[in-house]
Amino acid sequence: MPKILILTSLFPNTKKPDLGIFIQKRMFAYARKKACKIEVVAPVPYCPDLKFLRPYQYYSQVPFHETMDGINVYHPRYFMIPKASMTIHGKLIYWGIKNFVQELHKKSAFDLIDGHFIYPDCQAGILLGELLHLPVVVSARGSDINQYMSYSTIKPQISEILTKSSHIISVCEALKQMMLEICPDEKKITVIPNGIDKKYFHQINKKTARLKLGINNDKHILLSIGALIPRKGHDLTIKAAAQLIKSKTPLQFYIIGSGPEEQRLKKLAEHLKIQSDIFFMGQIPNDQLIDWYNAADLFCLSSDKEGWPNVLTESLACGTPVIATKVFGAPEIVKNESMGILVERRYEDIAGGIAKGLANNWNRSAISQEVSSRTWDVVAEECSLVFDEVLAR
Repeated sequence: MPKILILTSLFPNTKKPDLGIFIQKRMFAYARKKACKIEVVAPVPYCPDLKFLRPYQYYSQVPFHETMDGINVYHPRYFMIPKASMTIHGKLIYWGIKNFVQELHKKSAFDLIDGHFIYPDCQAGILLGELLHLPVVVSARGSDINQYMSYSTIKPQISEILTKSSHIISVCEALKQMMLEICPDEKKITVIPNGIDKKYFHQINKKTARLKLGINNDKHILLSIGALIPRKGHDLTIKAAAQLIKSKTPLQFYIIGSGPEEQRLKKLAEHLKIQSDIFFMGQIPNDQLIDWYNAADLFCLSSDKEGWPNVLTESLACGTPVIATKVFGAPEIVKNESMGILVERRYEDIAGGIAKGLANNWNRSAISQEVSSRTWDVVAEECSLVFDEVLAR
């Protein structure tokens, strides 16, 4: 029975139970399907438990060890300085966790390292692989490639990580094409998109969902879910919603998520005089989103960078059509106009897409069926083909 070390800083913990939940879903499904043993090392930066250190204070409250579904999850600490240590972040993770991982390996040897997020996490994974003489499979997720590759000091490090890895998994074809620019070995990269947990994302009656949430049935409902950060483009969606509301479209816009842009976005809504029709709902747990997706007429994602945007597949699994910008994995999800509408990243185009979407007579059951067959068990089977091939070398 092979033993796999999962290495990633994006993994759920008691303080942030939805952090990197897509990695947990993939690897826990793999462990169930293949009856293999896995352990998770999800390092967090060292931070004293001091209020003035917000938003980093929460790191100090993450336990060193947790058990999830009978699987050990460890959170060793490493030293870093936000932003200032970006170019050596991967090495700092490695130096912080090296001794601990060595001890785990001595107690019960690993056969393979499964790293997620090419930079910085997988740099630590490659260094550990060299130290322990283990193969390393790395997974590209999104901003680790489409953002960090634009940094001249980090791009060569990403190239080295990809070159030294045993195999590369990409969540979408668009990221694969970017990686081929610096690692021109197509056979080394396998595209394995994320899956859907049908327990939490499936179609229910729209009116029932709205009644449960206390939402007005007399207006169209537009929904966005994502961190309140610039690259998610919530400001563009607010401007698009304002254009429609001012043209007498009966519309309410609900935004789920938290982040540093919240006050700026609220002021924008006030400036556009549509604050009574825009609702900031804060952070809502992933397993409680089903009613929100089903209550909405449309879901909108206005990002400028994504990998495989899980919110799109979650919305579609609930039967809710999407309006999305044409970036990275989005066109691979929204394959035709029976599922949603792809637009350019301008608020005028987003407004046009929303207007078209509201006028369309969507088949929500067909939309749900289009994506719901890709479960995490399917993803796990595709991953097992990669891991088995690497382990057999």
